[in-house]
Amino acid sequence: MEMDDEVVWLGVTAVGHSIGGEAIVKREKFIERVGEIVTCPICMFTLHHPRMFEQCRHILCSECVTQSTSGGKRTCPICRTPFKLTRSVPWLVRDMIQEYLVIVPESAHPKARAG
Repeated sequence: MEMDDEVVWLGVTAVGHSIGGEAIVKREKFIERVGEIVTCPICMFTLHHPRMFEQCRHILCSECVTQSTSGGKRTCPICRTPFKLTRSVPWLVRDMIQEYLVIVPESAHPKARAG
């Protein structure tokens, strides 16, 4: 990167010198960790229309919630905590998902890719 090159990453713009090897490794580890957070533990794609279990705070794709709780199952499929309701995720999680998909578009849920 040349001096004064502009870099936009996870919504942050930086202008400056080339990035050293250590910074690149830290950036890759950060992207990997964000990927773990925004990946549905059921379908293993980036969360699509995410829903959060109120009692345990686990987050799944809305379709994965529906499929894993069909037949009257009222427990979280991850930890088996009984639940009453799921709710939308906080805006910060939705924004993190969108930023992650800019960096790693191939991780998108197939339904998100379709439209």
